[in-house]
Amino acid sequence: MRQDKQALEWRSNAECAGGQEPVKLLGPVIRRTRILCGMTQEQLAESAEITPTHIKHIESGHRKPSVEVLFKLAQVLHFSLDKLIFPEQTLQQESDPTELIALLRRCSEAERRVLADTARSLLLNRTEKNT
Repeated sequence: MRQDKQALEWRSNAECAGGQEPVKLLGPVIRRTRILCGMTQEQLAESAEITPTHIKHIESGHRKPSVEVLFKLAQVLHFSLDKLIFPEQTLQQESDPTELIALLRRCSEAERRVLADTARSLLLNRTEKNT
């Protein structure tokens, strides 16, 4: 009976992930996020303390990461596991800053200053409109 309940929960989570099992989404999401962060497989592997071959297998879907590895990858890539398991809920919430962080890492110091000044101006403008 417990196995039936677990299977039902897994099926429900898979349906929430666009009809695919969340585990099958791991590889493409990790790869896309790694690329957005401007990292190579070797750099990610080193940061997560695993081999580049293991990253390659995870991204291609040939291996599933352990929970420990998954948490390390999420931490290194500033990736929300909720976004993978419950994609429809994350669309309703505030946007995740993961992509912004990844883009900022790829900018020069001068570009980051311009973006920071722009963000400050936007917030100041919003504050002035609310008063």
